[in-house]
Amino acid sequence: MSISKKGWRLVADGRAFDNIVISSCTLFLSSLDGGQVQQVKLPIAGVFSQNVDTSALKPGWYNIRIEVRDKADNVSYITRNIVIKQKTVVNRIEQIFPVPGESVAGYFTVSGRVVSESPVKTVELLIGDKPVKTAETSEYGYFHIDMAPEDLADGEYAVEIRGMAADGTVIRAEKQTLRYTKQGAWVRITNFFPGDFAHQRPWMQGEAGYYIQPVAKDAGDAYKVYEQALRDNKVERMEISFDNGRSFDPVGGAEKWTYRLQTQNIPDGEVRIIVRTVTSQGAAICKTLLVNDDRPPVVRVLNPEEGQRFNDKIRLVGISSDENRLADISVNLRRGDKGGYSVPEFIQGMYLDFQGLGATAGHVGLGLTFFDQNVKLQIEAGYALPENLLTGKEAWPNGLVFGARLIASVFKLPFESFLGPDWEFFGMSLGVGAAFSYFTNSGEEITFTEDGLIFGAALVQFEFANLSVPGWSVFNNFGFYAQGEYWFISSAVGGGGHFNVSFGLRVRLL
Repeated sequence: MSISKKGWRLVADGRAFDNIVISSCTLFLSSLDGGQVQQVKLPIAGVFSQNVDTSALKPGWYNIRIEVRDKADNVSYITRNIVIKQKTVVNRIEQIFPVPGESVAGYFTVSGRVVSESPVKTVELLIGDKPVKTAETSEYGYFHIDMAPEDLADGEYAVEIRGMAADGTVIRAEKQTLRYTKQGAWVRITNFFPGDFAHQRPWMQGEAGYYIQPVAKDAGDAYKVYEQALRDNKVERMEISFDNGRSFDPVGGAEKWTYRLQTQNIPDGEVRIIVRTVTSQGAAICKTLLVNDDRPPVVRVLNPEEGQRFNDKIRLVGISSDENRLADISVNLRRGDKGGYSVPEFIQGMYLDFQGLGATAGHVGLGLTFFDQNVKLQIEAGYALPENLLTGKEAWPNGLVFGARLIASVFKLPFESFLGPDWEFFGMSLGVGAAFSYFTNSGEEITFTEDGLIFGAALVQFEFANLSVPGWSVFNNFGFYAQGEYWFISSAVGGGGHFNVSFGLRVRLL
């Protein structure tokens, strides 16, 4: 449902079906105060999308009832309660920083948001009724204007922000008082601006310091005093707050600072942030407003249904939503069954395995992972040198090697569990399993003879470095491991067993 000032309208989307045939589909709209009932006939051919005129209705609560009948006069219905409000946009400019009466020094940023029915492309900053700087607004009306010490002299100013909408309307913010001194502590954010989206734990960066009027190097004692003043007023610490200044967390760095936004701990939506710098002579803050958006949009297709046949045209009807804003909706039409474009659900991934030493000089394996990457099943092929012996006897077994192995993780150690989310890319694990391999036992020749033998082994695998690459859809995980394996030797060829150690690399493909 959507309601706009340019003629109110209610959009009813849905689908009605019956095992035999539908005779009627009707929408009833009535006020909860017992007013007149409005009826709208809806299409009976499955999916419907109907505009309902609500321009004559008064604001308030209403009941929607969609009633469907079949040829036998059986009735099904669904109801919803909605509220109709007259949506009015009050053209205005909201200043985010500095707030009225705030004192700032050195470098600072004037930021805010324009709310207007008609688009406003640029805003103008007026100080003492004189235009100073202009700035473009973002798609959602946000703007920021950077100010430097050379732009203002010390004093108290009346600050006003003005914009002109596309329809010619002039929008003015309320005049605010600003106290400015060149010398003093300052801080600003350099890579995020009001209204920007933040997701997947981005880095926030900025600058801070204590501004003192520069002195030329050839000024003698005056330059020495200037240098000493800079040393005495270095940034002592940086802090950030997400609860309007009630509590602060430490920020890494000083004059150049960075902070990792832990978006997984911040609710989706608008987030007001305060950054503070502290020097020996005072403190300074800057404020911004970001939109945290870690949740993907939701999309649901109403029509066509699975397995339908079409000719010439396909009519698509669906619903999409997001907690914040949708940027684009697109449709892809691909040949073949949808199962051919996806990995079966019980398979979590595919990987390549490269291993050296051990029973072979080297082998390459292709494997699949199951059950949240905890079980690995792979096939492999390699080569055993004549002098690389399991039993210690010369020239046996050797040749080409084909095999399979199954490994199950029994312990995982994600480093983020005790070092924090910045270490989510690194972990360790321990697995146990079994391997079965066929040795051609053909020496340097590549032949298959009756001398070929099959051996089994029990193994323990220690993955001492598991590295993930966030954002990559393929080749996004690399695991380095050491493996101990005990091979069981058949009594037909002497019996006993042999233990060796191998090293390998596992690369995830999917």
